[in-house]
Order: sequence, then C-alpha cells, then structure tokens
Amino acid sequence: MVESATLSEQQWTEAVDQLAAFDGAPEDFLSGLLHLQCGLVDARAGTLMRGRRPEELEVVAVTPLPGSGQGRSAPAQADGPPQWVQAAVREAGPVLQSARTQAVPLPEDAAPPQLSPALQSNTAGAQTSAGTRLLLLYPLRDRAGVRGVVAFVIDAPPEGLTNPEARLAEAEAKLALSAAL
Repeated sequence: MVESATLSEQQWTEAVDQLAAFDGAPEDFLSGLLHLQCGLVDARAGTLMRGRRPEELEVVAVTPLPGSGQGRSAPAQADGPPQWVQAAVREAGPVLQSARTQAVPLPEDAAPPQLSPALQSNTAGAQTSAGTRLLLLYPLRDRAGVRGVVAFVIDAPPEGLTNPEARLAEAEAKLALSAAL
C-alpha cells in the first residue's frame, strides 16, 4: 500500500477501490482495511477483534506485526500477542458493553516496539507529552449490537492543545465513515 500520510484524494480512492475489488483470503482483506484505517487516524498500530462479549474476543488482524513492518492476519505466536494487543483486549470490555468509543492511556512498556514504514511518516515529528500513547478503541456495530472492537495506538494530543477531544472525535468520525466501506 501507499504511505498513508502522503495519500492524495485520488490515491485514497484507488486504495478503497483496491479493497473493494479484493479477491483473496478474508484475513488479508481485513489486514488491508486495518492498514488503511491506521492511515486515517494517524495510528502507529492497530488490531481488529471480533466477539460480542469480552471473554469471546478473538484477535483477527494486527498491523504492523512485530518485526515485520507489515499488516496481515494475526499470527499464532509462541509467546502470545504483543503487549499493546493484550492491553487492547483487556480494555475492549467496556467498549463492547457501552458501544462507545474510548481512549485510554497505553502503558509505556506496552507500546509497539517499532513502526511500520508506511506509518512512520504519519507520526514523524509528533510532539506528545513525554511520548504518551493512547489506545483508541472503536466499537464495530451491526443490527444486533456491537460485534467487535478495533483498537489503534495513537499519540496523545500535544500538551497545550486547546481541544484534545477534537482529535479523538475526528478520528472517530473517520472510522465511522471507513466502517461503511
């Protein structure tokens, strides 16, 4: 995929068209969509989880995978998922129950160790308070309620920002539009 931060309107259209015309494994489609959504919200990483209750959550896609710099379906790892994915799974319960987007601080030791090359330009030079990261957890809805959660690691809004909630509201609006794909 093309680097998210430099996508023109035409490139976004082409990326969406590529996803719409996708003819491959469902896991690969989900990873492509997740990668595109990371670009929409300037995320360092993202994970897609499905399930209606916290104990049913299953991680179905992660981007970037540890050490790969790429997004694809969630791998089976001997030592389990990365710490930031584990934190996302732990924090998804309230989102499933409330059906509301939430942003929670991500412990420093749980931050993704490296950025995907395609996402590095999104966050280059970002000034955050002491490197603070947030988990932005967004409910995935259907007619029966919430069917999963997508979580993104984003930089916290810079200190002194007059309306930090505006960045989170903008990210939520973009995710709502991409969910309609």
